[in-house]
Amino acid sequence: MQMLFRLSAVRAFLTCSLWIVLGGASAAACGDDAQVPFGLETAAPETAPGRGPGAPGDSHLDPAAPFVSTEGPTFPAGTRSLAIEGAPLETTGDIRALLTVDVDEDGDRDVVLLEVTGSGARLAFARREQSTFAAPSPLGGPLDGTEGCEVTEASLRTISPRFAAARVARSCPREDQEPAETDESLWILSLDGTPRVHEQVVLLPAPGRTPGTVEVSLAVRDQDEDGHRDVVLDVRVTPETGGAPTEASISWLDRPSGLARDTAEPEASLAALGESAIGALRGDRAQAMSDARRALALFGALCREGGGPRLRFGTSDGLACGPSLGAGRAAAALATALARDGEVFAAIGAFERLAEDGYRVPPGAQRLAERAMAAMATTDGITEWVGPTVTLPPGPSARLPVIAFLDATHLLVRGPSPLVIDLTSPDSPQPPPHQATNVLFTDPSGQYAATAIERTCDGYVVSIARAAEVVAGVVAGRPVSMPLIARAAAPSGARCPTLPDDVRRDDGGFRLLGWAPQGIVVARRDELRLVPLTVDAAPAGAPRTLGPDDPAPAPIPGGAVTVDGSAYALHTPLGIAFHHRGASRNAVRLLRGPGWDGDAVSPLDVVVSPNFDRIAYVAGRRVRTIAWSDSAEP
Repeated sequence: MQMLFRLSAVRAFLTCSLWIVLGGASAAACGDDAQVPFGLETAAPETAPGRGPGAPGDSHLDPAAPFVSTEGPTFPAGTRSLAIEGAPLETTGDIRALLTVDVDEDGDRDVVLLEVTGSGARLAFARREQSTFAAPSPLGGPLDGTEGCEVTEASLRTISPRFAAARVARSCPREDQEPAETDESLWILSLDGTPRVHEQVVLLPAPGRTPGTVEVSLAVRDQDEDGHRDVVLDVRVTPETGGAPTEASISWLDRPSGLARDTAEPEASLAALGESAIGALRGDRAQAMSDARRALALFGALCREGGGPRLRFGTSDGLACGPSLGAGRAAAALATALARDGEVFAAIGAFERLAEDGYRVPPGAQRLAERAMAAMATTDGITEWVGPTVTLPPGPSARLPVIAFLDATHLLVRGPSPLVIDLTSPDSPQPPPHQATNVLFTDPSGQYAATAIERTCDGYVVSIARAAEVVAGVVAGRPVSMPLIARAAAPSGARCPTLPDDVRRDDGGFRLLGWAPQGIVVARRDELRLVPLTVDAAPAGAPRTLGPDDPAPAPIPGGAVTVDGSAYALHTPLGIAFHHRGASRNAVRLLRGPGWDGDAVSPLDVVVSPNFDRIAYVAGRRVRTIAWSDSAEP
């Protein structure tokens, strides 16, 4: 064993010397830093003073002893042949980095290569055979190319006597002059015997996934204190809202059978933060929110159950963490704190997580959140009127509400027998002055209809068909376009580009509000988005979020939103959320009348009056209205 480690040290020294001869590295590249920068880190290797391969007292049997990390030479794009100690080496892809290792200890240095073809990359191993090299054979799974992307960095480096790491960074341009997206890939290789890949990790860009900043670095240290160096991926996640980052270490422990992942993380870190968030609710609400957001950001970045993981391990997005008690506590604490602060939409978003499969919520934390959410709703000063029974139309899944305010006091009921209700004398409904049976969600010209919000591998889209091809609620033709509402990562385990019907029906919480001349207006809680469209219902640019001070496109007919786009109402299980975008006071309210039954409400049939003091909706197939006074507090 001692002889083996001495040979490893000598190999490291000879390898470094060879790289200098090749002109691909300097003496400074042979350092004592066992950290491999990844993600946003750019630290350079360092050499510990007085230490080096074979230096007195250097023993790789001692995990605390310094290890001399060596970085292989890199080459420009287009390099497809090299002569290494007189032996020719040729490849079909561009050689961007290499590492020499004498795997069979016959005195000839074999080669691990990082090859790039277009924007794709792969690792390969070429064995030295006397005066030449055998054809390179692939190691592990390749990094598939992505159209328009470019490999900007590539490197190979030893991180211990037994392991090496390869790294590739790519830049991918985006539409509409947006900054380029970057992704980075890291391979962990074993150098014992024939080199092989133990793990491939890809750091994915944020759009469509868990937002925030994710930084990852690779280290080799004795994580479990058993006398053997383990491979450790240190993850640092900063929430989108800012504040302190969260750190967790994903470890592959060195076992006689090889590397084995320690499954204690990330749950150990999540549990500590979740418990801290619940405890902080008693006296420091801001700290409770901070701890909860840190936990949820870490859960989202690392775990596939979080919905949008930022790390891909092998071919799977995120780790299989299972239902997380730490994330469950954090979500309950965040919902409670936000509700106590009166942050209606944010509290609802946090509370909805409690019902998702990835969150294991203790009963006490669940009750705490439920009480806070109930206390947030406005119930005092609410008056309710229960009107006639209506027939809800058959599909499509996106349509106009069956009710609409004609003005502040007149409510139109669409359907086979349309009528107008004067809310000042509601017992004497009148027929409308025109037929109002059509509930199709059409463009201003009436030629096209938005029929559904669907989930695709790219994100959430609006399915648009020709209005003439929607008959009795059935869409007979193929969509003429499917413009994007918002990007989202493909669901875990998806076989793109086709998704199962139950997954495709996921609307992501988006609600179509209206079709203005500029395009379709969509809401998700307090987020208002415009999907720009041409007169032919084709995408006219990337979707964009409207800021609080951005005017909404107008006019917006339909009823779910006021014509000028300044106010809209959405159904939630906890009440009707009313958002008055231009209000400086009580801009968002959660309203609930005396007869509230959230399960009975039809989500598509909620409308707001043009003077912002009344909401109409359908529950249990009955038309209902609620009104409130300006003095009513949320």
